[in-house]
Amino acid sequence: MDRRKLSGVALAFGLLLLVLALGAGLLTAAWKVMYEADAIKMGMLTEQYPQEEAQIAAVFNGKQSETALSSEGSSAENDRYQSEGIRLFQKYGYTLGDSIRSGIMWRYALAAAVLLTAGVLLEVLILIRSAGRTKAASDRAEFLEQRLQESHVRAEQVEEQLRREEQDTKSLITDISHQLKTPLASLKMSYELADSTGLSLEERREFVEKEREEVTKLESLLTIFTQLTRLETGMIHLQIENSSLKETLTHAVSSIYMKAYEKHIDIAVEEFCDVTLPHDSRWTSEVILNLLDNAVKYSPAGTEVSVRVSELASYVIVEIEDQGIGIPASQVSDIFKRFCRGDAPEVKAADGSGVGLYLARKIIEQQGGTICVKPGTPCGSNFILTLPKRQISPVTQAS
Repeated sequence: MDRRKLSGVALAFGLLLLVLALGAGLLTAAWKVMYEADAIKMGMLTEQYPQEEAQIAAVFNGKQSETALSSEGSSAENDRYQSEGIRLFQKYGYTLGDSIRSGIMWRYALAAAVLLTAGVLLEVLILIRSAGRTKAASDRAEFLEQRLQESHVRAEQVEEQLRREEQDTKSLITDISHQLKTPLASLKMSYELADSTGLSLEERREFVEKEREEVTKLESLLTIFTQLTRLETGMIHLQIENSSLKETLTHAVSSIYMKAYEKHIDIAVEEFCDVTLPHDSRWTSEVILNLLDNAVKYSPAGTEVSVRVSELASYVIVEIEDQGIGIPASQVSDIFKRFCRGDAPEVKAADGSGVGLYLARKIIEQQGGTICVKPGTPCGSNFILTLPKRQISPVTQAS
């Protein structure tokens, strides 16, 4: 039993014993008062009727009544005595109230009533208080149990997150190692061949150029991997500010313009009213630049890359549509995953790490937006970005 509940029961039991003891004391005092009153009455009667002393004593002691009850016709005699006594009471104006007021028994009766009432009230108060404490203790226990369950759930969530992060880290290291193996192997082979004595000067120059290309590729991969790890570990914090979307688009288009021009691909930006919305201009521009770079990389010469902007009630939509090789429907759900590249020959022949679209998704979603791809018209791919007009909580998705 709870200690508080036990103390409440003990207090109630002690109070009950106290009330019983006080009641017994009052009863004893009342009997003494009655005894003394009978003694006064008996003294007065025996003084008036000394010759009837024994009979008066028998009446006061109750022996006369016992003798009368044991004899034949006692009931009729008692009725006669009672009737006579009541007649005399009525004759001399002695009522029940006078009988009560004639002594001090009423005081003891009043004291007993007050004592019993106070005892009952105190018992009720103790029970109410005990019930309140029990309810409070029950609520407290329930609250603590709920908090314990919440802590247990949070601990499980943290454990699951740590396990997932550990698995992601292992996967990331494996993927990065795999991505670095190819250029390193090619660089090692070029170095070994260039170091051989059987090569002409022209052949040595070709191998040196090949080594330079592989080193450049390694630098690009390391830059991408650095951005990836910094973004996933929270080291990159997007600076979301109200900025011009037209300026963000202009920066991205101007960065890819020369590459598109050299490949004879036209980048057409449809005219639109500028929109100021909360976004990280630098990283959003990197996302758009990555999409434009892919469009130029996987589109044939003489085609066009269209950039369109439209507004909805709460979002701004940016579409980048090319006329390139397109993306098979079976790969649409995978292209935004880390280190995922398509199976088309053009994709395999082109340089790439399979990280750009993954980074694009992470950056857009951290700004509360979305990114998806649909087939272009009549061919190619149409990447669709949505950015909120007001800053909202970012969308959290699994990698």
